[in-house]
Amino acid sequence: MTTALVIFARSPLPGTVKTRLHSRYTPTQAAAIYRAFILDTVNAARNATVDRRFVACDPPGSEAELSDLAGAGWVPFPQVSADLGERMYRAARHCFDIGSGRVVIVGTDVPSLPPSRIDRAFELLAEHEIVLGPSVDGGYYLVGLSTPIREIFRDIDWSTEHVLAQTLERIRSLRLTAGILPSWYDVDTPEQLDHLVEDARAHFRAGHADPIPHTRACLSTLNCLD
Repeated sequence: MTTALVIFARSPLPGTVKTRLHSRYTPTQAAAIYRAFILDTVNAARNATVDRRFVACDPPGSEAELSDLAGAGWVPFPQVSADLGERMYRAARHCFDIGSGRVVIVGTDVPSLPPSRIDRAFELLAEHEIVLGPSVDGGYYLVGLSTPIREIFRDIDWSTEHVLAQTLERIRSLRLTAGILPSWYDVDTPEQLDHLVEDARAHFRAGHADPIPHTRACLSTLNCLD
């Protein structure tokens, strides 16, 4: 069974990414932080056990830039459609169409996500049609599919606290089953970024590898770390 991991990423252009950080950081600084998020997400995902690795790129035309950022082993393709749900469905469909049997999609708002969560998602897809990783804000940080199912992405109030609940209700209405991963946290606001850094420090002090080396280096360069 061929597995495919897709990272959803945006071109790190100032003023277009991590705009909720602008209350503390300039647009250029926020873009640099987001660029570091991409690098840390890719770095962690390299340790996951998966056959194929893709970067779904936004906007279309940024494939070369994001491919260079991700590095060797990652195949870029453009995100298609304005609606997030349709973009995720089409990304998964692309992977199924080229022969993948299980597809997992993650974003770049969870740069400290342990690669073991990705591995577990693929394991759960052996028993379920869908896997979700709930985020603490009411959405989800990961979605996995063992077959292309467009309906779970339709008519969802994206970017709200209702995303997970609405998706689970849709899954129930379709009489499908979902494997659920432990929750994790997105990083969108300055306060959430502070939590990310403190969490990484705790891991480092406990003798574990730094989960966000690029983000910490970026913040150090910006003189944002003690």
